[in-house]
Amino acid sequence: MVQFAVQKKFIKQKSVSPSLSSWTSIGKKAWWYIRKIPVLYFWIFFGILVVFYGGFLLLKYTIFVPEYRISKIDYALSSVQVYDDPYLYKSISSLLLWENLYLISSNSNKIIGKIKKDYPFVEDVIMVYKWPNTLLVKVLFNQPELILLHEDKKFGMYKWYLFELFSGNSLGLSGIVNLEILSFNSGGALTWLFFLQSPDDLMDDIRIIKEWFPEIQWLSYMPGGHRMLVDLWNNRKVYINNAIPIEPQIVNYQLLKKYYSDFNLLKEIDLGSLESDKIIVRK
Repeated sequence: MVQFAVQKKFIKQKSVSPSLSSWTSIGKKAWWYIRKIPVLYFWIFFGILVVFYGGFLLLKYTIFVPEYRISKIDYALSSVQVYDDPYLYKSISSLLLWENLYLISSNSNKIIGKIKKDYPFVEDVIMVYKWPNTLLVKVLFNQPELILLHEDKKFGMYKWYLFELFSGNSLGLSGIVNLEILSFNSGGALTWLFFLQSPDDLMDDIRIIKEWFPEIQWLSYMPGGHRMLVDLWNNRKVYINNAIPIEPQIVNYQLLKKYYSDFNLLKEIDLGSLESDKIIVRK
């Protein structure tokens, strides 16, 4: 049998680049390893990316916004009218100026706590942002428990803390006991005010005196002598010894008023300079 040779059509084979082949092999292996990783890990990785990106955006649009850096502070006129102490407002400004608004907001309790520690009569500090770079601050105050008058100055007392009250301010103008501090030593009168008696004990004494002498015109205190002088409406002066209990002295006053025939003529009554059952009087 005779066979004839037939030439086949030549087809050029595509050559595969060694580098492409290696990358394909690496890709297949990588995909094989990826498929072995639990799906939970992918979600964890995705969550980390979201957190980092979200943090970046948060910083970009809050901390790093120039308009949120406080360069000016406006104080509410109502606060200044109640109490105008430049040192107080300067102290508040030092805690707020050149700080970022969001850092101030996140640390507001700490900032207010610092202010109240230095100035205990401050009740609260309200801060409102005004675009741009400006913070409106309103300060609320507690009323002083006692007003101390010494020479030409006035002081408020709140929880053992003494602070000067300035003319033109409304803090402590009404409903509070005024106590004049009598002393020949102008510099030491307030320094030694609570050396012999705490503010709480002094306030208790004042409450008792006001209860039994509702006609008080003026109340004065002598720190060195630890005495209180009560000026009544009829120009009568009553001296009370704060070093001993006040109630027995009040009882003696009531007995004197009831049994002493010339009581209405008395101009001065000293209840605490002698023994507990003796009183000094002067017409």
